[in-house]
Amino acid sequence: MSPLLLLLLLLLLLLLLLLLLLLLLLVAALLLAALLTVALLLLLLLLLLLLLLGECGFMWLSICFLTSCSVAKRRLQFGIGQQNGRSPTWCVRVC
Repeated sequence: MSPLLLLLLLLLLLLLLLLLLLLLLLVAALLLAALLTVALLLLLLLLLLLLLLGECGFMWLSICFLTSCSVAKRRLQFGIGQQNGRSPTWCVRVC
């Protein structure tokens, strides 16, 4: 094989590797765009929930999400105070 043909083959291989790298970058950019779109939709859903529930309802939902109000009332009855920094009186208080 002539050196010119080898050089041309090497350049073709290098161009092929460069195109593969660009394809991988495009796939990564599309995945990142999809993740950002999902995050933005979740944020919009959270803002819509805030608008629907109002400030007090949203605070109640965020603070008492893992603790139902019936559990909070039982904690109050038996005098169990705060757990994980959340007061059970917060869950039963009406704004």
